[in-house]
Amino acid sequence: MAKLAGVSVRTLHIYDHIGLLKPSVRTTAGYRQYGELELLRLQQILFYKELDFQLKDIAFIIIDKSFDVAQALEQHKAALILKRNRLDTLLNTIDKTIDNLKNKTMHNYEELYDGMPKEQAAA
Repeated sequence: MAKLAGVSVRTLHIYDHIGLLKPSVRTTAGYRQYGELELLRLQQILFYKELDFQLKDIAFIIIDKSFDVAQALEQHKAALILKRNRLDTLLNTIDKTIDNLKNKTMHNYEELYDGMPKEQAAA
């Protein structure tokens, strides 16, 4: 499972230890075996981590009895699309800045900050 999901065995051990992802079966030799439900749960964990959630928050969300995997996937998709759009804007800002530096065409300094998070000015 570790290789399949691209995580370390140690990560799986930690998730088991903290109760986030328990194996479906433990062999007599102590090996952890995972089924489809555990594969889906690990996917959820990794999506939440990609969205910068802390493990304790992930646990709170996915252990809740009302947790709906399909609904969570829809939310992940929407959040990742927003993240992708923001990253595309940042990459475009970098390209514009490089072009402006090379060609000495910098006229609109506001473009230097396209896609950057904006803090709200204190009133």
